[in-house]
Amino acid sequence: MEELRNGTAQRRYHAAGTAGSRRTGLQFPFPPKRVLLASSNPWVYEIAKLFVRSGSKVAVISDDSGQRERFSTDGGIRFYSLDGKSDLPGRVAEGTDSQIPGQRIERMFNDIVKAWRDIDILMVDIEKAPLILPLWKRHRECFPYVSDYVCRIIIFGETGFSEDELDDIHLSLHATINKIVSADYAEDISALATMLCLPGNSIVDGMTFEV
Repeated sequence: MEELRNGTAQRRYHAAGTAGSRRTGLQFPFPPKRVLLASSNPWVYEIAKLFVRSGSKVAVISDDSGQRERFSTDGGIRFYSLDGKSDLPGRVAEGTDSQIPGQRIERMFNDIVKAWRDIDILMVDIEKAPLILPLWKRHRECFPYVSDYVCRIIIFGETGFSEDELDDIHLSLHATINKIVSADYAEDISALATMLCLPGNSIVDGMTFEV
C-alpha cells in the first residue's frame, strides 16, 4: 500500500499476443462416419476428400471406372465402377460384367455393409436412389443399428419418390432426406452437403436446395 501511495509500485506489462497465433472462426467437431457416395457427378471427389480428412470411411459407386485410380490413391477410398469393367474390389468383381446395374449395385452395397456393418451417410444420384435406398432399408430392418446420430440421405436431383415412400424410408432408416438440385459448382455443393451432415443438423429435413 505504501508503494501505491508514493507511486513507486512497479507496473507489470503483458505482451499482447500476435493476431496470427489466435484461432479464428467456428470449430465444428465431426466424429468419423461411414459414407457412401453413389454418384458420378464431378463434385463427388471434393466431398470424398472432405470426409476422408475427418477420418471417415468413404466408398464411391461410379459409372466411370477411369476415376478409380484418382480415388484409390487419395486416402484409400473404396471404389466400385458400374461401367461393365472388372475392376471392382476382390470378390465383387467376379461375374459382375454380365449383370444388370441393379444386381451389380446390390453386390457392391452388400460388400460395403459387410466391411462396415452399416452406413451413416448416403449421397446418391436420383437415378441410383431407387436401387440403393431399398437395399439400405432392408438391411436396417434386419440389423437396426440406430445410434444417436440421425443418418443422412442426400439425393442429387429431384426425386420421383412419392410422399408415402419417403415417409417409409424415414421410419425404416431413422434418417433425414434432403435434395440438392444444382449445376456444376463443386465447392459450393460439397460445402452444403457436408454442412447437412454435421451433428445437430438433423432438424434440416425434407428440404430441396438449389445451388
